[in-house]
Amino acid sequence: MVSSSYGFYLIALAFLSFGFWDNITLRFTVVLGLLTSLVFMAACADRVEVPPAHVGKVLTKNGYKSEVVPPSKFRLDMSLFYCDKLVTTTISDFGHLEKFKVFMPKDQLNMSFDVRMTGAISNDAIDQVFDRIPPVNGSISVNHVYSTYAQAVIRDVVRGVVAKYSINEIAPSRESLSRELFREVSKSLEGTPIEIKRLGLADVQFPKVITQAKERVPERRELIEQEKAQFKISKWSGIWKGKNEPCNCS
Repeated sequence: MVSSSYGFYLIALAFLSFGFWDNITLRFTVVLGLLTSLVFMAACADRVEVPPAHVGKVLTKNGYKSEVVPPSKFRLDMSLFYCDKLVTTTISDFGHLEKFKVFMPKDQLNMSFDVRMTGAISNDAIDQVFDRIPPVNGSISVNHVYSTYAQAVIRDVVRGVVAKYSINEIAPSRESLSRELFREVSKSLEGTPIEIKRLGLADVQFPKVITQAKERVPERRELIEQEKAQFKISKWSGIWKGKNEPCNCS
């Protein structure tokens, strides 16, 4: 937009031109040219950019244009009364972590763990994202899309799957459980703008009572082995003693 002072300068210059030109047609032509220049300078047609790993749409006074703009630089259409705007969103992969504390019905104990995942906005849902999520400062945040469509679903699915097992079943089978979680979460997110590419359990915190019991297992095994060894020693000592005692045959 041209500044008001510069606009007044152009208008003043147009009126001053009457003093220097005697031909009415020439005066009119000069004034019209200056006013036309002023209009073009007042109109907005910003240079904009869609960065790499992003897509954009042009927002007009009537809503978004249908075309999805790939990474590029271009100039918006010129407009005198309403300035078009470029709105972008990322289509790159994003990493996310969800923390859980789940009550395990089979053990009647709480277990804490993390779920780490990699996801992205689905290419098939770009129009849905622009139509449903309001932009902030010309951008639609992937975190906003995730929290709107995926977070609650993922938390419900993960809790439901993990709660089916006992803690002792989870400990040796994290990889298979991660695969099951990925499969069930992906199925539940079908039809949403979020696509999960990788997902797995991380930082599993077993209840203290379970951890302490597992830590005592080697101690118990060692005590059992010691008792077995002591029993064998006592048994052979008794046999040896019996063989070497003098016989009282009188």
